[in-house]
Amino acid sequence: LSEILISKKKYATELEGLMVSSVFPDFNSPVGFLRCRACWMVQRFSEIPWSDDGTHLRNLIQLVLQRLSDPALPVQIEASKALRFLIEVEGAAVTL
Repeated sequence: LSEILISKKKYATELEGLMVSSVFPDFNSPVGFLRCRACWMVQRFSEIPWSDDGTHLRNLIQLVLQRLSDPALPVQIEASKALRFLIEVEGAAVTL
């Protein structure tokens, strides 16, 4: 589903807002599954076009880096996998 949404221009422009409003808050959820799923979503949607000045991308990278020290091991694993995808995003080198 992520590949279809990213490939369609009318959906791809809305994905950044979806990530910011629905996925970013889950990184700080008290529920471990939601933190894990937020990292999984980053893996699937890391290729979306980031339209802002890089603020959202920087925030996302910081959220993923914080999850590397999460008390739940599955969250740490998903965060490390998500970081691999974020490293390849244009503009991520400035933040890292």
